Amino acid sequence: MRILIVTVFLALAGSLSAALAHHDGERSAAANMVVSHAWTVENAANAHANAVYLTLENTGAEADRLVGAEVDFARASSFRAPVMDEEGNYGMKQVQAIAVQGGDSITLQPGGAQIVLEDLQGEYRAGDHFHMTLTFEKAGRVEVEVLVEDLDEVDGATPSS
Repeated sequence: MRILIVTVFLALAGSLSAALAHHDGERSAAANMVVSHAWTVENAANAHANAVYLTLENTGAEADRLVGAEVDFARASSFRAPVMDEEGNYGMKQVQAIAVQGGDSITLQPGGAQIVLEDLQGEYRAGDHFHMTLTFEKAGRVEVEVLVEDLDEVDGATPSS
């Protein structure tokens, strides 16, 4: 009987932890590149920029690079990655692309690499979704759905400026 109770408890705990994690989101693919868990936080009406986070998985043998990102409500986008200068100071630096080696995956996340939507032309609130088109050097274009999460409920996520 105890084994049954423990098994039921563990099953319920696993379901609960999955429900509390970031959304699973849709999985979108182009050639060997799979994109999942795309999310951002809500923005203020006067925000000029905001970051988008997601997971990139390269199921192929050759490296590919994320070279572009577009949405219909931002005039531009860029990629940022964390860097440390010669004096040990941490900061974010704009990069031209985000590379994913063959057979590898990377997660863009707060404090790490991210897509920054710039010159925003509107606002979005928690629970909203929007479409973003990503362009890969080899795999081409893929459209992903981005979930907007509540800023107060996301640990460590801060809009980029």
